[in-house]
Amino acid sequence: MKKISILGLACLAVGSMSAQMQVVKDVEHQLKGDVTSYPKAIETLTPAFTNPESANQAQTWYVAGKGAIDFVNNAAAMQRVTGELNAPQAAQFVLDGFDYLQKALPLDSVVDAKGKVKTKYSKDIIKLIVNNYPLTADAGQWFYNDARDYPKAAQAWTLFINLPKDERFAKAGLKAQPDTIVGMYEFYTGCAYSLANDPAPALNSFLEAIKLGYDKKEAYDYAITSATQMKDLAKAAEIAQAAYEVYPENSYLGTIINNYLDKKEYDKASELLDPNIAKDPNNGQVYFLKGIILDQQGKTDEAKALYKKAIELDENNSNALFQYAYKLCQEADAIDQNEGANVSQADYDKFCQERTFPLYREAAGYLEKAYQINENLTDCLTLLRSIYYKVGDEANLERVRAM
Repeated sequence: MKKISILGLACLAVGSMSAQMQVVKDVEHQLKGDVTSYPKAIETLTPAFTNPESANQAQTWYVAGKGAIDFVNNAAAMQRVTGELNAPQAAQFVLDGFDYLQKALPLDSVVDAKGKVKTKYSKDIIKLIVNNYPLTADAGQWFYNDARDYPKAAQAWTLFINLPKDERFAKAGLKAQPDTIVGMYEFYTGCAYSLANDPAPALNSFLEAIKLGYDKKEAYDYAITSATQMKDLAKAAEIAQAAYEVYPENSYLGTIINNYLDKKEYDKASELLDPNIAKDPNNGQVYFLKGIILDQQGKTDEAKALYKKAIELDENNSNALFQYAYKLCQEADAIDQNEGANVSQADYDKFCQERTFPLYREAAGYLEKAYQINENLTDCLTLLRSIYYKVGDEANLERVRAM
């Protein structure tokens, strides 16, 4: 067997690595002459990101990052002439470019003949990041509105928020944004995370937005929704309490009371609600909420009366309509069980027509209206199917089954 020279293998390895760095230099030269060639050039350059020699060289990442930023700036300039921009592509190149440049920074050290460590690209890298910082906000918008890529929109806006906090860039002139601007972008970031079905970071962003002064109602509302999705009723109630002090609306009362009910703190729930009933006795929602408290305590008749009063004051209160209908069904079921047993079929049929069917039909009317107002109340359909089956209403049963 022919022996393979170890020296030969070593030379081949060195030659391979040197060839990879030559590729980096060739790409750099190519991009200096034609920034629009970046999409193809980055494909050529990508193997250098994992090659043992080139991956540890600042030049590799600097060339990739500068090429990405130059390409986006050129595309944006052309948009002002042609009106056209591949926004998803531009957004991705912004993220890539800033990522490459930040990877280059810690690798940028050159030891001179005297053994002194110097940097070669750092000043240019920092200048590129500082001068092109606004592109991170643009990228978030492009990802959000054009690409509908919400996780990356959040990533871009997070970059916009955090870059000024880095001392390297702050010292180079990257000024921190006013709290009002940062708060707004925290809100945008929260919306992006929310649309990406990621409630934990969404909640953090919404809370930070509120803390920074972006205390619009939707910031509180979305924060409560995120906390609720995380099943953190205590946090949702805490946010609702803060929101209620700014926007004294009944929807926030409901969230606070739900937390009390979850912990079976009925007295605290009543203490919160009773002054609101006294203050606004014509508000149907507060009676509905009081009914929920009593219902949880097993005070069925009192709860039913409050649901009815809530409907009388606000005929479009879908939740009150549903709860009142449910109480009517419970009443009819109890009558059937207690009084409908041990009778002949003829007597039972008469009993149903006179006693239970009127209650079921009355309940059906409330349920139909509740679902018409709020189609998210799908429990209405479940109850309606049960009612129409019991009363033998085949036409309505088939109609509801088809909904």
